[in-house]
Amino acid sequence: MGLDIRAYADLQLVGTAADQDEHEEKFDWKSTIYIYGPTLDLWPMHREGIELVRGGVYRYGLEHRFRAGSYSGYNFWREQLSLCALGVSPNTVWDDFEAWKDRPFTYLINFSDCEGYIAGKVAQKLFDNFEQHKELSRAWGNEYWQQSYDDWHKAFSLAKINGLVDFS
Repeated sequence: MGLDIRAYADLQLVGTAADQDEHEEKFDWKSTIYIYGPTLDLWPMHREGIELVRGGVYRYGLEHRFRAGSYSGYNFWREQLSLCALGVSPNTVWDDFEAWKDRPFTYLINFSDCEGYIAGKVAQKLFDNFEQHKELSRAWGNEYWQQSYDDWHKAFSLAKINGLVDFS
């Protein structure tokens, strides 16, 4: 088991899962995503600036998928990101998020490692963080580290365009 990431751009609501039987022609399941209702209750501040409908089915324009690693592998990568960008462990950020929230990558560091959505203003902020720290990242880690960094950067480049990053 591990963390799979799906990022989407250009979301357009086409209905809800309850509409599926009545309007099957609207649902091209190859280019739509379903917003799982209970997941919307998690991390609402990470979706500021975009409204997602509980049970909504959305058509998307662009998509990027990648495996962020096993849960322990992703947490190690996230720890390295925290040390690289902030000079502290994720525990320090988790213990006092308010003190760290305006620093780079904190909305990714202070987020679930297994489910939830990041979208809206936070997706833009994280894209900006990844964009601004590309050179620092190149000097920090190995090939695996850099590939992961590049995948996250691409994910947030899509999510900032009326999209989202889906952790599952």
